[in-house]
Amino acid sequence: MLVKVVCAWALAGAQGVFAAKDTVHIPLRYVDSMYLVESVAVAGSGRPLQNVLLDTGSSDLVLGENAWPGGAEDGQNRTNNSSGSGNDSDVYKSQYGSSGPLELTKVTTSLSGTGWNLARAIAGVANESEIDGFWGVFGIGYRTIEAMDQYDNFPIEAKKQGLIARNAYALDGNPVRPSILFGGIDTSAYSGTLMKTSINYEVGPTRARSYITAIVVTVNDVSAVSGSQKIPLSQERLIYTLDSACNGWVVPQRIYNNLISALGGPSFVSNDTAFFEHDALSQVSLTFNITGFEVHVPLPDLFDEYTTRNGSVYVSLLLSTVDIGKNSYEGTLPNAVFKYMYTVFDLDDDHVFIASLRPYMQRGGAAVSALSGRSYPVPTKLASAYHSSYTKMYTESLDVSVSTSFAWNSTSSSHAPSLSTSIA
Repeated sequence: MLVKVVCAWALAGAQGVFAAKDTVHIPLRYVDSMYLVESVAVAGSGRPLQNVLLDTGSSDLVLGENAWPGGAEDGQNRTNNSSGSGNDSDVYKSQYGSSGPLELTKVTTSLSGTGWNLARAIAGVANESEIDGFWGVFGIGYRTIEAMDQYDNFPIEAKKQGLIARNAYALDGNPVRPSILFGGIDTSAYSGTLMKTSINYEVGPTRARSYITAIVVTVNDVSAVSGSQKIPLSQERLIYTLDSACNGWVVPQRIYNNLISALGGPSFVSNDTAFFEHDALSQVSLTFNITGFEVHVPLPDLFDEYTTRNGSVYVSLLLSTVDIGKNSYEGTLPNAVFKYMYTVFDLDDDHVFIASLRPYMQRGGAAVSALSGRSYPVPTKLASAYHSSYTKMYTESLDVSVSTSFAWNSTSSSHAPSLSTSIA
């Protein structure tokens, strides 16, 4: 899922992660709050991928014309001329983020990187040069949500071809030198013990879905924190997608209203967008309780547009709303969570393992262990609220309703008295 990109940028560092046997290591680049794959070569393209978005919320490798010179027609020709490709030249329709409808030509190619080669890979070549501003999308989610029928996507093919022993991958989201490690875990990248939580089934009004479609986890509660002040934003369980390609927080209207009420302070609305006094929001963080594991995300990670009014700087937030049971069955956590938690996605076992991300400059050398079989080569334990997962569809009316706001420091001339009502 794609949300409007925030303009932020971070340099890459110098420390590398080596790939152990039975693992595939792909370095990423963190640009404008997104994780980009730029170190994978596609057969026939003549150059590595560039500006291709890593997406745990979709499942297809989709390449625009910028990433696949010649476009879909040339892609179809290459497919028909490649050995073992069969009749992969089917055309499918799809859409990503705010982009218009796309036509994808299904092609067979090969992918390679440092120390690995995937001899056969399926990709969709789009009929546009860019997809929502990106040259492509590297989807690695469950194949039940593939746009081009069901086929073996990158992690499944990597397992089938013996590059990895398990359809599992670890996302190291540190902004300095992010990476994704298929089939392994880097113990230098996190602190403490990996906490295990379930990937949930979507739940409707009467029953749960019988199969898993998206990488969603239970969030038991959410709070906004400023110094010693803590305001609950949600106390009802809800499943949220862990989506590396979504830089905003997608929530039910009740939780959105609660956050706006909690923030208080000077604000105004322009073109249906709420703007808040910058200095006040800079003091706030969000705490997401994922079945007992708390991840803290500073609110500035969700800053979007800036403007000035009466000599003060104001900012909007990357927020969007969903109506649970009507236009969605889950919310979406901002991909900023990956800056603070090391995340192992185990799609073979339908679990996620999380731990506190160790700051990049505090690490020693990489310590990579390959995953094989059902046992992990590193200590793990169940999250403390593992058995308090999402089983009943979220009902907004049952959730907390916030009517208080943070008491901002009165010494700041830009802070006004708190608001006690929601801003629509």
